[in-house]
Amino acid sequence: MFMQKVMQQIRVNETAQYKKYFEQGQAMTDNELYDCLKDVKATIFSDKYSNLSNLATCGCSYYKNNGTLSGCSMCNLHSESIEQTAYMTCLRLKNQALYSKVVLRSFINARGIMANRTIHEFLYAYSFFDEMEIPDECLEKLLGREGIFKKKPFILEIETLAKHVNEHKINRLKEYLPRTKIWVRFGVECSNQILRNNWLNKSISDNDIRFAIEICHKNDVSVTANILFGIPGYAERFSIEEFVQTVSWLRDLQVDRCSCSILGRKENTLQGYLYNNLRNNPELMSLGIADGNHTGLPWIFSFLHALSLCETTMPDMMPRIVFGQFEPDYIQGVHTTAYNAIPQCKCVENFTKMTRSSKYEKIGQYYDMYTKSRFDPCYSSYEKMLNKQSSIQDPIHNMDAISIAISKTLWTDWMSYYNEYYTEIHG
Repeated sequence: MFMQKVMQQIRVNETAQYKKYFEQGQAMTDNELYDCLKDVKATIFSDKYSNLSNLATCGCSYYKNNGTLSGCSMCNLHSESIEQTAYMTCLRLKNQALYSKVVLRSFINARGIMANRTIHEFLYAYSFFDEMEIPDECLEKLLGREGIFKKKPFILEIETLAKHVNEHKINRLKEYLPRTKIWVRFGVECSNQILRNNWLNKSISDNDIRFAIEICHKNDVSVTANILFGIPGYAERFSIEEFVQTVSWLRDLQVDRCSCSILGRKENTLQGYLYNNLRNNPELMSLGIADGNHTGLPWIFSFLHALSLCETTMPDMMPRIVFGQFEPDYIQGVHTTAYNAIPQCKCVENFTKMTRSSKYEKIGQYYDMYTKSRFDPCYSSYEKMLNKQSSIQDPIHNMDAISIAISKTLWTDWMSYYNEYYTEIHG
């Protein structure tokens, strides 16, 4: 697929790093690898009632792609831990028992054994139901009688890929946590399957998502669907339309919660590539896709507009919408976050405060916020950008323009790669 090849090119340096560390790990014995990894710590994010523990694992199998790194085009969560990911993968392949012990120790090294009952625990792995990442032996070490919780939490949340949801793994969780409410979350991103797979390079079908929701509900497990506002390189109005359609689709599928993230910009992502290599591209500049320092990022005004449309057309969904990845400590130093005309504007601060609230206060709150935002000094800059983008006919025209520009910068024989894209999208 075109976008798979694009991401392999964007991540070619990451791949070289990964292969170097993987070869080093392969040359070590099981015990040598264990000694290198036994002191790793899970990364912890806590508030008053909940804890997110980002476990040390062998990482996302889809991203690693058998050693030629690619994965989802808008995501790059591994870039800070390539060495650890490579070593953990080697250990997983060599010795499952020692690997599972390191995963366990990553939690204990960070938090110890939880003697008291907590309210909400989120054990984060890239795909918690992936047997490669969290084998059954690892589940036993984490959640069994000698595991990390002496008293089980009221709520346990895990993240996985929709295609990995299965009754065996759900039943294992329920055996370990018979009185704990279980939430499963997975990435949906958007409702358009072609966009999800051929542009975001997600490799998750609509049927994968439907089946995952059905099997969770059948087993009294609640579902959080992760959805994205801001498609890399998309005109604002298309991102707005796709977001509203996605919320509507998930409403029809009776999802329990939508966790909304707004696109941030990071190195070795599609949006990062647009910024680094194409922000001065004349064609993309004329279309308003390349927009100076804003290239690759959506505007907060657009997200407020999308939320106000959801609120107007689907008020019953609003209490089910929560926000993710907005805490400064969570993203500081690795992402450039969405903003309006300037990052320091007051409207950005107000938006950040809104996303830290987990409770929907009143009907009309997003409509009111969007209406008021149109009087913000930044809004005139936003309108100028929208006027530029008005010449883009539709999302396909949008993707065509970007794909030509990307192909020309990545490959000398660019036309053959663009033709591959064209066949995928146009048929």
